[in-house]
Amino acid sequence: MRNFNIYKFIILISILLAMFLVSKKFISIFSSATIPFVSGLETVKTHPVSYLAESNTTVLAINKNSIGKDYRANEKYINDLEPLSDFVPLFIRGVFQTKLVLHTSKDGNQATVIMTHDVDFEHSIKNMSLFTKLEEDLGFRATYNIQVKYMTDDKDKAFFLPRNFHYMTEAEDRGHEIGSHTIVHTKNFFFLPDRDCEINYPEYRPFSESDLIDSGNPTVCGETKVAKELLVR
Repeated sequence: MRNFNIYKFIILISILLAMFLVSKKFISIFSSATIPFVSGLETVKTHPVSYLAESNTTVLAINKNSIGKDYRANEKYINDLEPLSDFVPLFIRGVFQTKLVLHTSKDGNQATVIMTHDVDFEHSIKNMSLFTKLEEDLGFRATYNIQVKYMTDDKDKAFFLPRNFHYMTEAEDRGHEIGSHTIVHTKNFFFLPDRDCEINYPEYRPFSESDLIDSGNPTVCGETKVAKELLVR
């Protein structure tokens, strides 16, 4: 707790100092007759402040260390790292990144890898045992998104059948996650109506006739609700 209070005090002082420096910089900008324009790393031209107010010119960047009144902090003519004038913002950023930022990756790691499998083919579900065993040997688990395909159509044969349920049970027993990959697996999902959320299996009978044509009664609720209900049985 004591260390945390020290960090809070340092951050407060740093913010106040940064606000003071920024305010001085803005005063020096708007009290001068001209403002430098920067394109890339080169100062292209200057315009009077009054001209800027009356024109549609857009300020892309301000070469922060070529304004003057910086007590010779600028060692480079172009926008570059300047130890004196850049110290405060870099210090504040470092404190926030190392002490105060909550990382979305576990234990503050740089990244998290999430392994998923879309099981949307007749033979894919039969390969689940091979993948789950391999992943277990490598020390991680994955999510298997199962297409709840209980009808045969133009895309594939039905494979969400009792004879294949043991593949999903085995995956769950190994610590893997089972998710839904819808039922008809249509490319028209975003155009499906969301009505009839009371429908259940087996009344819900969507059918794919071709790559872009579906028939039967496909709906958003059916593709999500019915699929989930069948997977958790």
